[in-house]
Amino acid sequence: MTAPIIEPTTALLQNRPGRLIAVSIAFALAGCGGGGGGGTPTITPSVSAAGVQQWRIGFVQWRRSMTHAINDLSVLFSEQDTVRAIAAGNTKLVTRLFAAERVLAACSSKLRALGVTPSGYEDTRAEAILACKRLEKGAATLVADVKRLRSGHGVDLFDQLSGPLGDGQALIRQSRVDFRQAATG
Repeated sequence: MTAPIIEPTTALLQNRPGRLIAVSIAFALAGCGGGGGGGTPTITPSVSAAGVQQWRIGFVQWRRSMTHAINDLSVLFSEQDTVRAIAAGNTKLVTRLFAAERVLAACSSKLRALGVTPSGYEDTRAEAILACKRLEKGAATLVADVKRLRSGHGVDLFDQLSGPLGDGQALIRQSRVDFRQAATG
């Protein structure tokens, strides 16, 4: 979890009576929620405007990297000659294939690295988590199937991967829709 950025209070308020009054009013208003009390208050970590922007940028980068990896695998498996070259151990193609696999396998950790989800983006994150589960399953399937393919067993890689990767891609698209809705309010 990323620690919130807190500016030193004394530097902010020193010789600035107007700012001190504004901060005091903000604290007083924060305490007046009008929620009726009685229940256990829930504490939701707040994210600064800069933190929201950082999360949004990180989310877009995450989404693009996952989409690029899926697309790269699709291109690799679209030609029978390429699949044969992978089976034969073509270093360049195998390296490219496993680079895409590593991106997909790291989906959840990359998403967690974004930190606290800003208010309003919960649905975006929920869809992204589901996408990661499917993409990580696809990555594990890819590793197993490439081993079988390289050992001479005929495996139709794209058919094996199309379920989890297709599901993951659809969930990424939905998370993008949720993201846009949250961003526009």
